[in-house]
Amino acid sequence: MKNSKTIVKTLQILCVCVIAGVMFTSCGGLLNTKTYTVTFDSNGGTYVASAQVKSGATVSEPTPPTKSGYVFDGWYKNGSSTKFIFSTKITANTALVAHWKERVTLNILGYGVANNGEGQVFSRICNEFMEANPDVTISYELYYDDEYHTRVASRISNNNIPDIAYMGADERWGGAWKNSNQQIDNTPYFPSYIDANLVPNFYGTGVKPYLPLGGSNFCTVVGVNMQLLETIGCDEDDLTAALANYNDFKTLAQAFNTYKADHPNSGLIACLSTHGADTWVWGSCVLSALIPRTTGDPKWIEKAARGDRRFNSNEFEAALQVIDDWVDDGILDPNSVTTDDGTGKANFAAGKYLMYIDGQWGFGEANYADLADDIKLFAIPAIRGGTASLQNCMAAAWQVGYGITKKGTTNAAVLDAAKRWMAYFNSEEETIQRLRDGGISCPIIRNFTLPNDMDPLVAEKAKLSAYPDCYVIDAYLSGATNDALNAGVKDIVTGTKTPAQVAAAIQTAYNNQSIN
Repeated sequence: MKNSKTIVKTLQILCVCVIAGVMFTSCGGLLNTKTYTVTFDSNGGTYVASAQVKSGATVSEPTPPTKSGYVFDGWYKNGSSTKFIFSTKITANTALVAHWKERVTLNILGYGVANNGEGQVFSRICNEFMEANPDVTISYELYYDDEYHTRVASRISNNNIPDIAYMGADERWGGAWKNSNQQIDNTPYFPSYIDANLVPNFYGTGVKPYLPLGGSNFCTVVGVNMQLLETIGCDEDDLTAALANYNDFKTLAQAFNTYKADHPNSGLIACLSTHGADTWVWGSCVLSALIPRTTGDPKWIEKAARGDRRFNSNEFEAALQVIDDWVDDGILDPNSVTTDDGTGKANFAAGKYLMYIDGQWGFGEANYADLADDIKLFAIPAIRGGTASLQNCMAAAWQVGYGITKKGTTNAAVLDAAKRWMAYFNSEEETIQRLRDGGISCPIIRNFTLPNDMDPLVAEKAKLSAYPDCYVIDAYLSGATNDALNAGVKDIVTGTKTPAQVAAAIQTAYNNQSIN
């Protein structure tokens, strides 16, 4: 009886198992979960096979397809505007479509060379931008100083216009672009974090044809090594007197030269120097601050450029005489005419010059490191005679920068790439670095706050705006006239020509340039 009951119970269990198995099989079963198809429409790209995915599982992201002239921009559900997330569980048949970005080439004419700071920063930014924006290829050229201006003229004459160019609003940096109708209003293309109100109304028309690197660019700045001032036995009162009176300036130079003679192993070179091998320095960073003082007119150079003043006049010759006096009075280093930018900065950083003339861009943390705490910035010291109200004037120019040209707006994809590059180049991070390097003094970023660890020279630059300003020579002079001026000042420093001879040569160059 017991065995019969056992047999019956066993049969019942077997029946239940059979019925369950039938039901399990008919429903697909836990081991036979329903599968779905995920299709990949490459949208004109290389073929991508579809995938079978069990319900509730995820699909593996396939190797991206390729398409000539385009960069793959991800998979999207058909009709969706957001990228498909491959961690999404599949619960139905799914159609994915490849999105593409047109690959564009952005043509930029940049400023700098491979072995100077401007060129190196430009190249770095372009490489980083392309890595972050794989749909954009940047084709660029880099030129520096006069070679840049020659290249601008050549490219414009050959109708080889870049999409973005380094430019300004004055004659030297903006004249060629403006005259070729390639300067357009860039305000609509400024990044949202730029304070457009801080960008000057260059032409008085509201047109802002480029995005400046920063605010005003102070060009005739004198850095003073305060530590060396003390070493030669002088103090801040002596410096203050030297900045205000030429005879006291001579006395300061004599103290320097006396200490140098008494300490032949000190390595000292001169009381005052600059990187005069870069010929443009003599006009932009030196003479620009002297002409207003001898002429009594901060706009004299503008008037001379249009023919209302003459270079062979006594008032202009007096400005050249100042430089001659500096050399004769033992103030200016005669060898500054052969000193390049790198050597000049290195000598000043090493304490070999008491004073160094440069644009504000040259005084930065990257150039002077530990010495930055001991550098104070001033206008060029007072000259003998001159107009009292302009004795400490400082030449300033509108800061240059990059602008999208008219040509750069003719293709929507190129314009989009150009706007992205402009935002990348002028980001807050890059702006802060330019402050540290000394490239700018006044950021144009909205609600900008100066970092606490900023180089002390940045605060020094903030004081420069208190000086009366005047015009920079090469904002109005260009070509043969400007070349004659810069070369002539070098001849005065070396003693090969007198101020009168140089003044006459500049006027002759101007007359010939006007005729041509």
